[in-house]
Amino acid sequence: MQSASAVDVIAVGKAAGVMLQAFAVAAGVPLRTRMGIGPHRPADLPEGAEWYQAGHPIPDDGSVAAARRALDVAGAAGRGDLLVVLLSGG
Repeated sequence: MQSASAVDVIAVGKAAGVMLQAFAVAAGVPLRTRMGIGPHRPADLPEGAEWYQAGHPIPDDGSVAAARRALDVAGAAGRGDLLVVLLSGG
């Protein structure tokens, strides 16, 4: 990751908050975007993290807003940037 111009992370699923927090601590580099999407907002999120509460198992308006924002983040990534997507489910 040290050679990336910018690093964005999007965590999705029931464990999104835990994954986002763990990645932010372990990354060792500044994160441009820290985004989580899940059914319940966790109490502990990295500083500056965006959280989108999304329906589960049925998508809702929050799911749509989160998907649009995730596409914006992915679309803004340029050559040399790193986009990390963390997915949980089961």
